Amino acid sequence: MGNKTKSSPKRTAGVSWRALSLAALAGAALSTLATRPTFQSFIVSRLPVLSQKPTVLDPNTYDYEGIMADKKIFEVVALPGKGKGAIAVRDIKRGELILREKPLVIAPNDDTPRDWVQELFYNWTFSPSKRDTLFNLTHSNLWPDDDPETGEPLDFNLDPATQNPDERFWLTQGILNNNVAAMTVDGEPFRGLFPRFARVNHVCPGANNVHYWWREVDHELRIYAVKDIKKGTELGHSYLGQVGPKSARIQHLEETYGFTCTCKFCTLNEEDTKQRDEWAGEWHALVDDFDTNLANGTLPGQDAVRMVRAMWKLALKLEYTTERARFSEEAGLVALAHGDAKSAVQWLKLADKYYTIEVGADSVDAERVRELHHNPTKADNFASKERLTLEGPDKAWFDS
Repeated sequence: MGNKTKSSPKRTAGVSWRALSLAALAGAALSTLATRPTFQSFIVSRLPVLSQKPTVLDPNTYDYEGIMADKKIFEVVALPGKGKGAIAVRDIKRGELILREKPLVIAPNDDTPRDWVQELFYNWTFSPSKRDTLFNLTHSNLWPDDDPETGEPLDFNLDPATQNPDERFWLTQGILNNNVAAMTVDGEPFRGLFPRFARVNHVCPGANNVHYWWREVDHELRIYAVKDIKKGTELGHSYLGQVGPKSARIQHLEETYGFTCTCKFCTLNEEDTKQRDEWAGEWHALVDDFDTNLANGTLPGQDAVRMVRAMWKLALKLEYTTERARFSEEAGLVALAHGDAKSAVQWLKLADKYYTIEVGADSVDAERVRELHHNPTKADNFASKERLTLEGPDKAWFDS
């Protein structure tokens, strides 16, 4: 099963998680754009020029501008019931950088226009390996049962060399819907297709052992291990943004992507499922309350820290790591504003740890909180509110 359009949890800084124009394919043979001035202008002005790689036709090893931290870190294999997936070929440590990859395709964010598909393949005239890499990806849920214009059943030719424009359009649209990740260019949202990353299959939030992160400044997607991964284990990340009830997760994945999730949380017994769903409901209620009141400026400092501590405890029960850094940073900023340097440093160090694990020690998020916990009293908002002594994180959370 190839990857689907990925949802992303919100971040407080770094690349915004928070237009529609004809996008360009990254790294295409730019010489073919000479007769397409409008399209060429978009590439030259918006995207860095990527170096060309030797043509490699093996779809399992083709690495379009992807840089493996270790060429022997994972391999793509056939998996029963899943198509293909990424399997660790050695032990991987938590926080380890697994992959850096440039996009093969940059697509409009909300739609796949027919003229965009035509432009894409026009510029791939002399790049058959790129076309073959695209068409080798998973194509479930590719097209409607009937032609939307004629109402007749569709009979598709999957051979890219002999396809008609309609067949090529529906195949391309289906592959993009099934495999892209969220990315930005100049702060504007797009969909990026990353062939190696597309081999990392879905597991529900909390069951994931890797986390992906788009770095606009480097124009690359990165994958980090968020748990220790044993040799022979499948890599998995979540297509869903946050934890949620089992029934809603399964329904969404089946209706949107056409598969039934069999991760460890979707195969729990009825009693354990009920308990986890309750925790997920408590988590969402806390997050919504926290974000709303913090944004409105109506959340007292002690209540803010109390809520972050409650969210941390729920995150541990849910095995959910993705937003631990964000809420730890929020608690640290609250402590700074109330002049409690000791509590602030503890929370910010915890945020530093989790940003480092999920998005890298050199990420803007990790560097931002690191600077704050090194010099808390020099923060612009230090002691800008009533001085309070606030609770810090539990020591055990640093080892969680």
